[in-house]
Amino acid sequence: MIDDLDPGFSTVLRHEDARIGGGVAVADLDEHTGRVEPSHDPDKLGQIPHTTAGALAGDGDQVAVFVADLPRSGRWQLDYHVPDRHGLGPTYYPSFGALGTFDMTLVADGTETPVVFDGATAETGWNKLGEYEFTGTEVRLEVSSRTEGEMVIADAIRWTPLD
Repeated sequence: MIDDLDPGFSTVLRHEDARIGGGVAVADLDEHTGRVEPSHDPDKLGQIPHTTAGALAGDGDQVAVFVADLPRSGRWQLDYHVPDRHGLGPTYYPSFGALGTFDMTLVADGTETPVVFDGATAETGWNKLGEYEFTGTEVRLEVSSRTEGEMVIADAIRWTPLD
């Protein structure tokens, strides 16, 4: 598993100041102090405080990158984690905007493969993106800010061996 605070997560600047916020702590507004405090939402994966990275919908210039060095070549299943949209406070306050289709690309074995993911129909938790076969072990998933929704999020990915 690679989380947004792990060494295998980074952001790419395709243009100046264009990146998906890596390791940005999801936060709550403390109504008593007026300060933004880190959220300890158990549904977000990652180090404490639990985090997720995100960006408002854009033209794809902002990119989050999950890089993994798999222990061996072969067949692998890729899953994408979607945190609970209402997990940061009262259920009537969503913690991030409505999701739409995500512009994702899997880069492995010298090939770029588009990955289909519809955040609008995704389940909270792990969502299967697909099964892939690799001859090498270095793989990366790029998630851009291009979406039909209000924003994209990058919380965590998970690789599971299939053979």
